Amino acid sequence: MYSTSRTLSNIYKQRVNTNSILTKRYKLFNFKNTHAYTPPNYTLNKNISNINIESPISSNNADDILDCTISTLPNGVTVVSKHIDNLNTATTGVFIKTGSRAEVFNNNGVAHFLEHLAFKGTRSRSKLEMEQFFENNGCHLNAYTSRENTVYFSHTLKDHLETSVDIISDIITNSKFEKRDIENERDVIIRESEFVDSQYDEVVFDHLHSIIFKESSLGFPILGPIRNIKKIDRQEIKNFTNQHYKGNRMVVVAVGCVDHLQFSSIVEKYFGKLPKAEDNNEQEIKESLHKRPTEFFSGEKKIQKDEVSSTNIAIALKSASWSSPDYFKSILAQSIVGNWNKSDGHSTNSSSKLAQIAAAGNNNLGLAESYMSFSTTYGDVGIWGIYIVCDSNQNQNPELIIKEVMKDWKRLSNGEVSDYEFEKCKALLISSLVLSLDGTTALFEEIGRQVCTNGKTYKVRDIVNTLENISKDDVIDWCRKSINKDSPLAIVSFGQTQKVPSLEKIKSDLYD
Repeated sequence: MYSTSRTLSNIYKQRVNTNSILTKRYKLFNFKNTHAYTPPNYTLNKNISNINIESPISSNNADDILDCTISTLPNGVTVVSKHIDNLNTATTGVFIKTGSRAEVFNNNGVAHFLEHLAFKGTRSRSKLEMEQFFENNGCHLNAYTSRENTVYFSHTLKDHLETSVDIISDIITNSKFEKRDIENERDVIIRESEFVDSQYDEVVFDHLHSIIFKESSLGFPILGPIRNIKKIDRQEIKNFTNQHYKGNRMVVVAVGCVDHLQFSSIVEKYFGKLPKAEDNNEQEIKESLHKRPTEFFSGEKKIQKDEVSSTNIAIALKSASWSSPDYFKSILAQSIVGNWNKSDGHSTNSSSKLAQIAAAGNNNLGLAESYMSFSTTYGDVGIWGIYIVCDSNQNQNPELIIKEVMKDWKRLSNGEVSDYEFEKCKALLISSLVLSLDGTTALFEEIGRQVCTNGKTYKVRDIVNTLENISKDDVIDWCRKSINKDSPLAIVSFGQTQKVPSLEKIKSDLYD
């Protein structure tokens, strides 16, 4: 999933990891991968029967950093604040429940195009005036588009909180969308699309989505196809804004030095006049977003590129949605599969059995350059799987690592997981989830995403309790339900694909 970010003081496009498929920072409800390290309370080369693995955070003293105050304005705008003591800064912004998923085939890419135009000036502020405010006060204004949300946010000093909210409101309600800006950004987005095409993981996951969700807008690429980027015009952008930028589709969040009553008053001042989507229109949007995407299709696609020496592969199956009771079971299973990178140098000390096998294979040269388990989650469906990179110059045969992956998945569904391995991976997962909530911007993103999805936030202690109460049998049951011959399975490969086995061969290794 793509996300874009823009800092006005530099005016340049930068890739950020918010909601990215292979994000390096853990997001509490979009857990991507698992650190391979040894926690201080156990050592792998000791007799494991004498080791007591404990959760890195006690459910009795977990800080409720996600415990927020939430209110709603008359026009449906949700106001969320989280006060943190001893801070003089805050991250504030708005989550708009619209992204590429809200588009149709002919305007795919318009949400991302619209986000690009937000920094070009409004009817009350020029581009220069916005730049000068943020530059002169050491603040930052950023934005990104994902499949389900568009987000505008600012990291600011407490004295500039209201002005930041004012500017963000101005951007989303009063942007001019001048023709010259549209043409300039069209060229920028085309170059960005060309850059994305050079990022093999992005290419693979876009194609994976298009196969899995082939009858849904969830399968659309966020940037949109080049043919759409070249033809999106001012009227199309205004139509999209008028349809989707409504009060009851927005969540305005502040984290840091903020008082809720004061913040709510500021939000009402600048967002209170936004129109509320009509009930019929809102229902139509909900149905278009969530009715069909739950259908998850099997499929395979090989994209041979002779000039690329690597083989980049994603294998995926259907997983849990944000609100599913199986969500935490799925990310615990993901934690057991883990991840591995040849450059990390670890092998026998890895937290993952699959990683140990990957490191030791090919005469200790590695069966692959890397692999990473992933879990990408949406409002009504999820994708669970693995992303693998092999290098043909290193004699790495993708068929061998894929076969080992299928053995590992089969091992999970057969219940061949020791208590020690399970508790170790659970401890690592809890640590990663808690560590992901570091800083006002990380909290802003997580709080906003949770409120958009669930209408509330979950306390850290409740999340930790949920994980601690999940048994090994619970995770094995989820694996048995998800990894079986009646479940859809998809694979996409890019680069040197000649030795990538067919989907039928992979199914045979997994299920027979």
